[in-house]
Order: sequence, then C-alpha cells, then structure tokens
Amino acid sequence: MRIVMFAAVFFVGGCTSSGHYEWQNVTTGKSQQEFNVDRAQCNMAAIEKVKIPGASCTAVAKPDCPAGMAGAACNYTNASSPDQKCDYTAVNIATQSQEDYRVSCLQVKGWNNLWIPNPTP
Repeated sequence: MRIVMFAAVFFVGGCTSSGHYEWQNVTTGKSQQEFNVDRAQCNMAAIEKVKIPGASCTAVAKPDCPAGMAGAACNYTNASSPDQKCDYTAVNIATQSQEDYRVSCLQVKGWNNLWIPNPTP
C-alpha cells in the first residue's frame, strides 16, 4: 500500500509544470528600472523598521583535564576560548519579519510576485 501511495505522489509531482516567479506591476505597468527603485526603497524601509538582534549565546564549560594530563599540557589544551551554544530563534524570526515587510511594501506599491510557467515544447 505504501509503495502505491509513493508511486502516485511521485508521478503526480512529476507532472507539475516548470516556471519561475517574477515581480510584475500589472496595475500601472511599471518598468524593471522602477521595480529596482521600489525594491531598494522597500529594502531600506525593512532594515530601518525591523532590527535583527544578535544571537543569544551562553558559554559552555569545558571539561576538566583528561586523565594523564596535568600542568602546562592541560592548560594548553583548555586555553582556547570557551565553547558557546547560541540560540538563533530571535534572529530567524526577525529575518523572516524583514522579508515579510519587504514583500508587503512592494505589494502596496502595486507589485505582485507572479508564477510564470515556462513555455511547453
């Protein structure tokens, strides 16, 4: 049964048409050059409005010296900076929020990211 479902999903997925997304302004017919200006303005606004914080990192304690190591050998092995464990959750959320702001800004200016299918041979 699982093989049949996999095969059905594989064949249906293989029949999708290829293409690409393209930003177009269908309401006013703005040019590519105008899109570049609008996109730059939206990028700057997104950076100003949505700040990306630094990752939240904490130092992870290094283990004691391994058996048989002492003195200078142990100090040399453990002399590098402590390992860090970082949480990038806030960074990822802010990055996605910036992207959402950029897209909304472009949409307000009349731009839509439309799917353009490739011509069939």
